[in-house]
Amino acid sequence: MSQPPSSDSDATLLQKGEWYAMMIGRTVDMKQMAMKAMEVRERLLGGDDQKTRDSLMTITRAYVLEGQWKQAEDLAEQLISVSKRVIGAEHPTTLTAMTYLALTKWYQGRWQEAELLDLEVLERRKRVLGAEDLDTVTSMSNLALTYWNQGRWQEAEKLHSQVLDIRRRLLGPKHPNTLTSMNNLATTYWNQGRWQDAEKLGKEVLDTRIDLLGREHLDTLTSMNNLALVYRDKGRLVDAESLSVKVLEVYMTLQGRDHQNALGSMDNLASLYRNQGRWTEAEALQAQVLTIREQILGLDHPDTLKSRWDDAEVLLTSVIESTRNLLGPKHPDVLLSMRDLALTYKSQGRLTEAEKVLLQTMEDQQAYLGERHTDTLRSVRNLASVFLEQDRFEDAEALQAKALGIGQEVFGEGNPRVLSNMSDLALIHRMQGHWYDAEEILVRVKNARQKILGPEHSDTLNSMETLAFLREKAEQLQVQVMETSKRTLGADHPDTLKSMNNLALTYGDLGTLRLP
Repeated sequence: MSQPPSSDSDATLLQKGEWYAMMIGRTVDMKQMAMKAMEVRERLLGGDDQKTRDSLMTITRAYVLEGQWKQAEDLAEQLISVSKRVIGAEHPTTLTAMTYLALTKWYQGRWQEAELLDLEVLERRKRVLGAEDLDTVTSMSNLALTYWNQGRWQEAEKLHSQVLDIRRRLLGPKHPNTLTSMNNLATTYWNQGRWQDAEKLGKEVLDTRIDLLGREHLDTLTSMNNLALVYRDKGRLVDAESLSVKVLEVYMTLQGRDHQNALGSMDNLASLYRNQGRWTEAEALQAQVLTIREQILGLDHPDTLKSRWDDAEVLLTSVIESTRNLLGPKHPDVLLSMRDLALTYKSQGRLTEAEKVLLQTMEDQQAYLGERHTDTLRSVRNLASVFLEQDRFEDAEALQAKALGIGQEVFGEGNPRVLSNMSDLALIHRMQGHWYDAEEILVRVKNARQKILGPEHSDTLNSMETLAFLREKAEQLQVQVMETSKRTLGADHPDTLKSMNNLALTYGDLGTLRLP
């Protein structure tokens, strides 16, 4: 019968086992060995000894890797307290512990707390280690990711570009950390709707990772998944599906069908099927995901609830309650679920309830994410759509114009999300009978989409169809106005002649040669 570890040499052996378990991704074994090692070292050497602190650091890292953020947060705070007292606030170990603490807050959606910690660590590392030390560069990358999650794309892009430049020079273009920086920058491009830049950089990362790591490495799969999202947003659904299927197959082979990565890939593939109108395949895949999540996570887990589509109001309410208890009332995921609930109310015609929930969601997002964050802008547009359903055209127009102004400032007018915003504003003008205002915007949208997305992209075709419908309705109204003017004012009256001229201009836009 084996004896429990009792000496420092036993603890050292366990530490080597921790390292090996971490390298092969067995975080549970890593954590268990670290706990045993720390127990021995704490008893023999005391809690302040470096070896004991090393074990505590490993346990903290294991909780981070497992996604157990609260446990990781508590241990990181404990480690910071001991490290500051024993080795000082600017010691590398203390700063690493602060990095882990920032990471736990980051994953809990506590962006402002994470940002303050990231900034503090970055400034201290710059002062102690230098601006281009690799640990300092890691802190820059962490801060960029925190900006990214707050929708501060330009600040994130600037830092990611700096990190990439330094890592290319110091580590080389094919180092894993360099490739991670390229991937982060590509994702920032994607979030700004810069599909061409995102595709170019994302494909470079993917090709390099395939050469260096193989097609089945987890980093390679991440790149494949990201590139699939770019293809999806560019309307290249066949290419997106091909990559998504490959990612899913490898995840299922390596980690099993029940792993969260495989389930997430199945969700993405189901979304692609829906985009292609393949409803039966999408429904079958979502049903499979739901069954697995019910078995693995339980009926009340938020991921399970998100997989269920029947009785949306009840389920979304359950999602909100579960995630509130787990993450807190202002977490971005909670606010997204509230927005989904509001949209469910809207689809049921319960516009007053939809308005109330969306107002609360929008205010919380503005307070915690900022008015420039994409989640906030989406809620503003959703609230405008509720106002439109209520025939509150001026309120709807004001909100859409506000969202459009911010979007143009942050992303530029050629951004696909901004173009969608412009299309929504054109709809409001159309609903008010402001045909020329609507047409002017829709022509800009159509031309931009043809240039950026291509003439065969579904969004481009939708713009062309909407513009054709608008002009047809305008023609019908103009004919009616002209005939009425002829009858009541006479054929030679200035108003009648003006109506005939407007109709001729409309026919010219339509490319017809008909005369009234």
